[in-house]
Amino acid sequence: MQAIWRTFDGEVPRPAPRQLGPNQAQIAEDVELLSGNLIPIPEPSVVQTVPADTISIYNWRDIWRTWTTDVDVVENPIAEDAYDRIHLTGDGTPKVYGYDSSTDTEYELDLGIPKPTLTPTATAIQKDAADITWVRTWHYQYEDNENTGTIYQPATLDETTDLVTVTPGKEWTLATLPAKVAGTPADARFVMWFSAVDQYGSDLGRVYPDISAYGNVKNTPGSSDLYVDGAYVTALQVTQIASPNATFTLEYDTNRASDYKVERAYVYTLQSIFGEEGPPSEPSVITGVDPSQNCTVANFDVAVTGNYEITHINVYRTVTDDNGHAAYQYVTQFVLGTASYSDELTDSATGEILQSTGWVAPPADMAGIVVHPCGAAVGFSGNDLYFSEPFYLHAYPVKYQQSVKDPIVAIGVTENSVIVATTKGIIVVNGNHPDSMSLTDGTLQQPCSKKLSMINMDGTIVYACPDGLVGYKGAQGALLTENYFREDQWRDLVAPTTLFAAVHDGTYYGWSSLRSLIFDFSEQQDALTRTTITPTAVYADRAADQLYLIVPNTEDDTTELQLWKGGTDNLRIRWKSRRFSLGKPEMPLYCRVDGDSYTESDSDESTDDVVLNMYAKGTLVQAIRMFDDEGRTVPDQRREKEWDFEVLSKTTIHEIAIAPSMKKLQQVSNE
Repeated sequence: MQAIWRTFDGEVPRPAPRQLGPNQAQIAEDVELLSGNLIPIPEPSVVQTVPADTISIYNWRDIWRTWTTDVDVVENPIAEDAYDRIHLTGDGTPKVYGYDSSTDTEYELDLGIPKPTLTPTATAIQKDAADITWVRTWHYQYEDNENTGTIYQPATLDETTDLVTVTPGKEWTLATLPAKVAGTPADARFVMWFSAVDQYGSDLGRVYPDISAYGNVKNTPGSSDLYVDGAYVTALQVTQIASPNATFTLEYDTNRASDYKVERAYVYTLQSIFGEEGPPSEPSVITGVDPSQNCTVANFDVAVTGNYEITHINVYRTVTDDNGHAAYQYVTQFVLGTASYSDELTDSATGEILQSTGWVAPPADMAGIVVHPCGAAVGFSGNDLYFSEPFYLHAYPVKYQQSVKDPIVAIGVTENSVIVATTKGIIVVNGNHPDSMSLTDGTLQQPCSKKLSMINMDGTIVYACPDGLVGYKGAQGALLTENYFREDQWRDLVAPTTLFAAVHDGTYYGWSSLRSLIFDFSEQQDALTRTTITPTAVYADRAADQLYLIVPNTEDDTTELQLWKGGTDNLRIRWKSRRFSLGKPEMPLYCRVDGDSYTESDSDESTDDVVLNMYAKGTLVQAIRMFDDEGRTVPDQRREKEWDFEVLSKTTIHEIAIAPSMKKLQQVSNE
């Protein structure tokens, strides 16, 4: 028994009552029509009381969270999120809720991580000998004074026994020069030099001092070619009569203008209890840190104001690759409140490149949060659309922001499209990533009458406009209710500016200040029914496959959270047939109602009885209480050409039969 919405108070229905099909109805209230029978809907059950004026609800960690404002909630798209996070807008600034199982603590924090307020400082400090990880093999030789490169009596030196380390990785001294042997010119110069390998045994090169014919001849075979941690190394040697007889000093090229750039700048970020990282601080002053030095980084924020639960600081420094490309790479993490850090890492030991440059918190008034299939959250404020970094719902880079010409009322996601409903019409934002979104106009330009009317019904975004319910899938829009309502009927009878809705089991549930609407848009049903339950808010829990209502209880002045169809008793069906038009005035003589069960109460006001109402030209003329499934005589009444029949019942009704004779009634029942 399909059902079509009927207008009330004498207004013209669409279609008219007499134009309905044989199994269609003018009114179908608190009834399911899926089986061809009239099945009563179970009444809601009370879950708990909630604060008055509640209009938004969400079950998080088996506790109902309630708000008196229009709140949208999305789960974190990360699979098996360790903190069971949800993100929401509409409750003041955007929020993130999360649970730390290690401390059994729930957090309700502002969404987004702030930028640090202090700028770090970087100071180069001398390394200890143990921190010099590259290894030197020392040599000496005498070279002729003419700088011809002639070598005399070459030999090796032991750094441990022959040399004294003045500054690790920087300066060494030799107490006594080896004696010249026969054949060595008297004016030959003593020259120290060394070759080096890194801690893994890989060759780093060799270095000769400035006094050598082989010294400081960059990129020349057989000459100095030593590079340590990206810095080109040169050496100075001073030879004297006084002890020590020789001093050997290294110099490192850390100039950013050179081929090998090892000067550094540092930034740091703040990180929350959930591991969410914010944008970097302003960079430190560029500091030259040569391979004989570490760097002390200081001046970090030691406390953060605001509702963020910042627990750690992440430090990054610039690292330049062989192609001259510099990037901030991870150095370390430490607990918030640490005053300074000594950076002893080589460039190769640094970690991943900083991701969070440009990651800012969403605007404080962002609303309507949803999640795009790419893992990015989407929200809006005014005329602007905000996308988060995919899978980082706390970060909303400015580069992803999109603007439309009219104020945004609501947004929904279908496939890879964001349906942006504005005060003037529809913009479709399509793409697979926030950095490649394109904007097009929807095919049906209907404004959104109320944000709470928008729902996602199996991939179709449905919302209320001044002319009816609009459905959008991708960029294609259609007016779903054009066969049910004229435009003026929709505005007058439904009041679309007050409509709020949810989808449950593929069915649209909507309530306004004037009407309830239960739409089944499937091809098999295409049905519109209604209910007498009058909630002030609705929520579909898709994970639990349940529909919840917020319903004021006028009897005890409380507000209840109710589970749709959760009760043990049934609501009372009201099903009114199409209007039957006869060739001449007649009177129904016999009737029969086949139901699952019957009651026989003492009161005519009982709502448990099965009642058959008869309408002559739209006026109720007979109300017959049915106590069994036997045919019975209809009391005398006036004759009319037009008749409507209505059944009221709390039990399933299989058949309603009306006939001019008992024999005909039996024939109808047997068909």
